[in-house]
Amino acid sequence: SGVIQADERRSSAEVVHFPGRIEQLHTKLVGERIRKGQRIATIFSPELITAQRELQESLKFQDKYPELADAAREKLRSWKISESEIKAFENSEEIKQQFPVFAGKSGTLAHLHIAEGDYVKSGQRLYTLNDLDRVWIVMDAYPDDIPLAKEGDSLIVSGPSLQSTQLKGVVTFIDPTVNPVSGVGKIRAEVRNAEGMLKPGMLVTGKLQVEPSSSDEILSIPASSVLWTGQRSVVYIRVPESQPPVFEYREVALGEKTGNAYRVLSGLKGGEEVVVNGAFRIDAAAQLSNRKSMMNAMIEVNGESAAAAVWADDLPETFKDRLRQTIDAYLQLKDALVQTNSEKATVAAEQFLQNLEEVPTTMLTGQALLYWSGKNDALRLHASRLKQASDIESQRTQFEWISNLLIDVVRTMQFNTGTLFVQHCPMAFNDQGADWLSDESQILNPYFGDVMLRCGIVKDTLLKHLVKH
Repeated sequence: SGVIQADERRSSAEVVHFPGRIEQLHTKLVGERIRKGQRIATIFSPELITAQRELQESLKFQDKYPELADAAREKLRSWKISESEIKAFENSEEIKQQFPVFAGKSGTLAHLHIAEGDYVKSGQRLYTLNDLDRVWIVMDAYPDDIPLAKEGDSLIVSGPSLQSTQLKGVVTFIDPTVNPVSGVGKIRAEVRNAEGMLKPGMLVTGKLQVEPSSSDEILSIPASSVLWTGQRSVVYIRVPESQPPVFEYREVALGEKTGNAYRVLSGLKGGEEVVVNGAFRIDAAAQLSNRKSMMNAMIEVNGESAAAAVWADDLPETFKDRLRQTIDAYLQLKDALVQTNSEKATVAAEQFLQNLEEVPTTMLTGQALLYWSGKNDALRLHASRLKQASDIESQRTQFEWISNLLIDVVRTMQFNTGTLFVQHCPMAFNDQGADWLSDESQILNPYFGDVMLRCGIVKDTLLKHLVKH
């Protein structure tokens, strides 16, 4: 997504070259189109009146003192008075009282700096012009998208106000910094706008056409197949010819993301079947069976089934208190989606992110730090995307990621959060199903809202033996 801006390099200021009082402004409306040579103001200038008299008096002694006339002419030239006007002064016995000011360039009036009756000095700015024949589109890009773009890439611009029209542009600048608040960087492209369809402030969509970073054969996997945990990325592949299907844990190294797919650098071979949807559920089942999984690679397990991390009892109380507040913010987010209120969900996501920021990660060490750092990074990523999502369905997609991550955190850390219910809707996301956390057993479905408010079951109860904090 992006916004149209005027090209700052094509902005210009119109100035007055002689002092005086603005008698009349012929151009007053911001947004008005101005043509080069157009009369824009009329000025009463005592200095110019005096200069005319000096010129006419010097002409009387031109034969004897020609340098006086030359000096008078040069004075007028210094105020940008044209040779034809100077000649007219010489040939006229009348003294001109008012003087026109003409536009030096064409463009759109962006800002008017003076008003009728104002006194202006030589060189003072009258107004600012924008040349909108070419404009900028400044786009937001996530950090994992920025490496794909390079200067010179083609861009297709579209938007509701353009209807079916698509315009082409070229990337001219990639911001070397990322905004620490929004988590996005800026990519700027230049677009021809001869017909004036693109107006500063207009919201549009820019689609970059990028080339792969290598001409070699590229192996890629859908983004939905990847589980993220700290520095590692994990996928599940189907063991060939296994009946019923058996899935194998596999760590992979990923490159750039293009569209909805990641380039695979290592860990997979062409032809292997990768789980595209539901990998998190497979990982959860592997964890409960005490088999290698995304979580079991970082925590110790006891007995025949996965238990809480052995470091869970040593978590600092301040850390747990802040994490409880984060879970409370999550529940507010869940309620906003139950109400199908996108704006409220955006506000709740902002509060969730703020609470995450206040969780004191520096208090943790060892395996606890490694585990929480991975979860924290993933929670922040999906909460940020939920906050920036423009529609309720995109928000619900990000909410599922947040829910799965928090369910795992509560199960692994097992600290006093009060009674929490893991609830499940089997019809969410085209019958793929989705889970969420609730502090009440009654089903209030955040994936459908009023459409199917009661659709779902209580799948599990977490920490029901603890007193609610």
